[in-house]
Amino acid sequence: MSNITSLTIWEKHNTRIFLDFGTADTPDWVKLGKSTVFDLAMNPETETFDFIEDETPTDILKHYKPSMAQEVLMGEGDDAFDALFAMYHKRPVGADAVVPVMIVYPKAGTGEGTFVAMRGEAMIAFNNFNTVDRKLSFDMNFSGLENGTATFTSGSPTFTADA
Repeated sequence: MSNITSLTIWEKHNTRIFLDFGTADTPDWVKLGKSTVFDLAMNPETETFDFIEDETPTDILKHYKPSMAQEVLMGEGDDAFDALFAMYHKRPVGADAVVPVMIVYPKAGTGEGTFVAMRGEAMIAFNNFNTVDRKLSFDMNFSGLENGTATFTSGSPTFTADA
């Protein structure tokens, strides 16, 4: 049993979310940082079977459908707010509402200077533009998350998928 004093506790600022507002050829990863919310809901989806040989029904985990309610401070000059406001102002739907996303954890990856990461896409659905609280709120509904590692060059992440 480990002692709590021997643990490395992850702080809120250690796990980072990046959204890519660039192109496939030239990614432009923007760190989402001026927010007070980080609660990645995994939303497990199950199916229940009532097998005749079992006394009670059995749930089978089919898959996860991760999502995250998010907000960003209305701070012009913040790269994340500026990019999200431009998107909000256009009110995109369908494929235009989907952006590449990367979540980088503070856990060391497989090589020197790498971190455990997930990369995929997120549909951005805007909810509120709240001038009183100075927050732009939206939902991120993830799809196709793959596991891998991230490295950083000049603050920008590069993702390598697990083999």
